[in-house]
Amino acid sequence: MQAVTWFLLELAGALVLGHMALFFAAGGPRIGMRRAHASSAAYAAAEGEAPVIEGKCTTIGSNGHKMEDRLRELIASQRALAEKVAMAHQRLAEIERSSVLREAQTDRVLRQKLSKLDNFRANTEVELTGLKEVIERIEKSPAATKTEKYKKKIEAVDKDLKDLEKDLHRLVFRSKGMGS
Repeated sequence: MQAVTWFLLELAGALVLGHMALFFAAGGPRIGMRRAHASSAAYAAAEGEAPVIEGKCTTIGSNGHKMEDRLRELIASQRALAEKVAMAHQRLAEIERSSVLREAQTDRVLRQKLSKLDNFRANTEVELTGLKEVIERIEKSPAATKTEKYKKKIEAVDKDLKDLEKDLHRLVFRSKGMGS
Protein backbone atom coordinates (compact mmCIF):
# COMPACT_ATOMS: atom_id res chain seq x y z
CA MET A 1 0.00 0.00 0.00
CA GLN A 2 2.84 2.37 0.82
CA ALA A 3 4.51 1.64 -2.50
CA VAL A 4 1.40 2.73 -4.39
CA THR A 5 1.16 5.92 -2.31
CA TRP A 6 4.80 6.79 -2.98
CA PHE A 7 4.32 6.08 -6.65
CA LEU A 8 1.33 8.39 -6.83
CA LEU A 9 3.25 11.13 -5.02
CA GLU A 10 6.15 10.74 -7.45
CA LEU A 11 3.72 10.85 -10.36
CA ALA A 12 2.12 14.04 -9.05
CA GLY A 13 5.57 15.60 -8.57
CA ALA A 14 6.56 14.67 -12.13
CA LEU A 15 3.38 16.22 -13.48
CA VAL A 16 4.01 19.45 -11.54
CA LEU A 17 7.59 19.60 -12.84
CA GLY A 18 6.40 18.95 -16.39
CA HIS A 19 3.79 21.68 -16.12
CA MET A 20 6.38 24.13 -14.81
CA ALA A 21 8.76 23.19 -17.63
CA LEU A 22 6.08 23.82 -20.22
CA PHE A 23 5.16 27.10 -18.56
CA PHE A 24 8.72 28.42 -18.65
CA ALA A 25 9.48 26.99 -22.11
CA ALA A 26 6.48 28.79 -23.55
CA GLY A 27 7.64 32.10 -22.17
CA GLY A 28 5.77 32.50 -18.96
CA PRO A 29 2.42 34.31 -18.56
CA ARG A 30 2.20 35.31 -22.23
CA ILE A 31 0.56 31.96 -23.00
CA GLY A 32 -2.80 33.40 -21.95
CA MET A 33 -2.38 36.26 -24.41
CA ARG A 34 -1.50 33.85 -27.17
CA ARG A 35 -4.75 32.00 -26.64
CA ALA A 36 -6.65 35.24 -27.06
CA HIS A 37 -5.32 35.70 -30.59
CA ALA A 38 -6.79 33.68 -33.38
CA SER A 39 -3.45 32.30 -34.50
CA SER A 40 -0.50 31.81 -32.22
CA ALA A 41 1.80 31.70 -35.26
CA ALA A 42 0.65 35.17 -36.31
CA TYR A 43 1.23 36.45 -32.76
CA ALA A 44 4.65 34.87 -32.69
CA ALA A 45 5.49 36.50 -36.06
CA ALA A 46 4.36 39.86 -34.70
CA GLU A 47 6.59 39.43 -31.64
CA GLY A 48 9.50 38.21 -33.73
CA GLU A 49 9.68 34.80 -32.06
CA ALA A 50 9.61 31.32 -33.56
CA PRO A 51 6.36 29.43 -33.01
CA VAL A 52 6.37 27.02 -30.09
CA ILE A 53 4.90 24.15 -32.09
CA GLU A 54 6.51 23.55 -35.45
CA GLY A 55 5.25 21.33 -38.24
CA LYS A 56 7.76 18.52 -37.63
CA CYS A 57 6.61 17.90 -34.04
CA THR A 58 3.58 15.89 -33.27
CA THR A 59 0.74 17.55 -31.51
CA ILE A 60 0.66 17.88 -27.75
CA GLY A 61 -2.39 15.62 -27.66
CA SER A 62 -0.59 12.71 -29.32
CA ASN A 63 2.41 13.23 -27.04
CA GLY A 64 0.03 13.24 -24.10
CA HIS A 65 -1.41 9.93 -25.24
CA LYS A 66 2.07 8.48 -25.53
CA MET A 67 2.84 9.68 -22.03
CA GLU A 68 -0.44 8.29 -20.72
CA ASP A 69 0.31 4.93 -22.33
CA ARG A 70 3.77 4.94 -20.78
CA LEU A 71 2.31 5.91 -17.40
CA ARG A 72 -0.25 3.11 -17.66
CA GLU A 73 2.57 0.67 -18.42
CA LEU A 74 4.54 1.98 -15.44
CA ILE A 75 1.51 1.73 -13.17
CA ALA A 76 0.79 -1.81 -14.36
CA SER A 77 4.40 -2.88 -13.78
CA GLN A 78 4.36 -1.13 -10.39
CA ARG A 79 1.19 -3.03 -9.42
CA ALA A 80 2.73 -6.32 -10.57
CA LEU A 81 5.86 -5.63 -8.53
CA ALA A 82 3.77 -4.62 -5.52
CA GLU A 83 1.79 -7.88 -5.80
CA LYS A 84 5.03 -9.87 -6.01
CA VAL A 85 6.41 -8.11 -2.95
CA ALA A 86 3.17 -8.69 -1.05
CA MET A 87 3.21 -12.35 -2.08
CA ALA A 88 6.83 -12.66 -0.95
CA HIS A 89 5.91 -11.15 2.42
CA GLN A 90 3.01 -13.59 2.74
CA ARG A 91 5.26 -16.53 1.90
CA LEU A 92 7.86 -15.41 4.42
CA ALA A 93 5.18 -15.05 7.07
CA GLU A 94 3.87 -18.55 6.28
CA ILE A 95 7.38 -20.00 6.49
CA GLU A 96 7.96 -18.27 9.82
CA ARG A 97 4.62 -19.52 11.16
CA SER A 98 5.30 -23.07 10.01
CA SER A 99 8.80 -23.05 11.49
CA VAL A 100 7.43 -21.77 14.81
CA LEU A 101 4.72 -24.45 14.74
CA ARG A 102 7.27 -27.14 13.93
CA GLU A 103 9.49 -26.01 16.79
CA ALA A 104 6.50 -26.03 19.14
CA GLN A 105 5.43 -29.47 17.92
CA THR A 106 8.98 -30.79 18.25
CA ASP A 107 9.21 -29.44 21.80
CA ARG A 108 5.82 -30.93 22.66
CA VAL A 109 6.73 -34.31 21.15
CA LEU A 110 10.05 -34.37 23.01
CA ARG A 111 8.32 -33.49 26.27
CA GLN A 112 5.80 -36.28 25.71
CA LYS A 113 8.54 -38.80 24.98
CA LEU A 114 10.51 -37.74 28.05
CA SER A 115 7.43 -37.99 30.25
CA LYS A 116 6.66 -41.45 28.83
CA LEU A 117 10.24 -42.55 29.54
CA ASP A 118 10.03 -41.16 33.07
CA ASN A 119 6.73 -42.98 33.63
CA PHE A 120 8.20 -46.22 32.25
CA ARG A 121 11.26 -45.91 34.51
CA ALA A 122 9.11 -45.22 37.57
CA ASN A 123 6.74 -48.10 36.76
CA THR A 124 9.64 -50.47 36.15
CA GLU A 125 11.24 -49.53 39.47
CA VAL A 126 7.95 -50.19 41.28
CA GLU A 127 7.50 -53.55 39.53
CA LEU A 128 11.07 -54.63 40.30
CA THR A 129 10.69 -53.65 43.94
CA GLY A 130 7.43 -55.62 44.11
CA LEU A 131 9.00 -58.70 42.50
CA LYS A 132 11.91 -58.56 44.94
CA GLU A 133 9.47 -58.41 47.86
CA VAL A 134 7.51 -61.37 46.49
CA ILE A 135 10.70 -63.42 46.09
CA GLU A 136 11.78 -62.55 49.65
CA ARG A 137 8.35 -63.59 50.99
CA ILE A 138 8.51 -66.87 49.11
CA GLU A 139 11.97 -67.60 50.46
CA LYS A 140 10.98 -66.72 54.05
CA SER A 141 7.52 -68.28 54.05
CA PRO A 142 6.76 -71.69 55.59
CA ALA A 143 5.51 -72.81 52.20
CA ALA A 144 9.11 -73.49 51.28
CA THR A 145 9.32 -76.05 54.06
CA LYS A 146 6.08 -77.59 52.80
CA THR A 147 7.63 -78.13 49.39
CA GLU A 148 10.56 -79.83 51.11
CA LYS A 149 8.11 -82.01 52.99
CA TYR A 150 6.34 -82.87 49.77
CA LYS A 151 9.67 -83.70 48.15
CA LYS A 152 10.47 -86.03 51.04
CA LYS A 153 7.04 -87.68 50.79
CA ILE A 154 7.44 -88.12 47.05
CA GLU A 155 10.88 -89.65 47.58
CA ALA A 156 9.48 -91.98 50.21
CA VAL A 157 6.65 -93.08 47.92
CA ASP A 158 9.13 -93.54 45.11
CA LYS A 159 11.33 -95.67 47.39
CA ASP A 160 8.32 -97.75 48.43
CA LEU A 161 7.43 -98.28 44.76
CA LYS A 162 10.95 -99.42 44.00
CA ASP A 163 10.81 -101.77 46.98
CA LEU A 164 7.49 -103.15 45.75
CA GLU A 165 8.93 -103.66 42.31
CA LYS A 166 11.83 -105.63 43.78
CA ASP A 167 9.45 -107.73 45.88
CA LEU A 168 7.26 -108.36 42.87
CA HIS A 169 10.30 -109.25 40.79
CA ARG A 170 11.41 -111.77 43.44
CA LEU A 171 8.00 -113.35 43.61
CA VAL A 172 7.76 -113.72 39.87
CA PHE A 173 11.17 -115.21 39.48
CA ARG A 174 10.73 -117.56 42.51
CA SER A 175 7.58 -118.92 41.17
CA LYS A 176 9.19 -119.41 37.85
CA GLY A 177 12.08 -121.11 39.45
CA MET A 178 9.72 -123.26 41.52
CA GLY A 179 7.54 -124.30 38.67
CA SER A 180 10.32 -125.55 36.47
